Amino acid sequence: MNKQESQNLMIGSWVLAEGKPRQVHSLTTKKAGFKRGTNGQRDFFRFDQLQGIPLSEPLLKECVTYRPTGKQQDTDPAISIHCYSDTVIAVRIDGNTQYYRFRYLHEVQSFLLSTYQLQVQFDVEKCVELWKLELSK
Repeated sequence: MNKQESQNLMIGSWVLAEGKPRQVHSLTTKKAGFKRGTNGQRDFFRFDQLQGIPLSEPLLKECVTYRPTGKQQDTDPAISIHCYSDTVIAVRIDGNTQYYRFRYLHEVQSFLLSTYQLQVQFDVEKCVELWKLELSK
């Protein structure tokens, strides 16, 4: 991950560290920290050792869900996000569709949180299954 790509990292971002999906738990100016087990230990990786998780329609459809942050509203917004290529996503919230260019999941996470106050929930097990299925084709 280059310096520009690392600008979108935040606590909670999902990236690849040593080829495995991991969630960022701490950040310094040059490294990201990840929990190791339940004992509070962390693994640290320089940004150039990390990779973004590439976007795809199956990844967004099967492994990612969204929920509003903060105060609960009377009704949650109707949210759907689709990947039309490796860089174009469509965000549809309550019937209003906007198109954006992103390549990686952590970029989408940062954007949705800052723009729509939506948290991304990522199912790592489903993602790993999906990748195994794609590799077997």
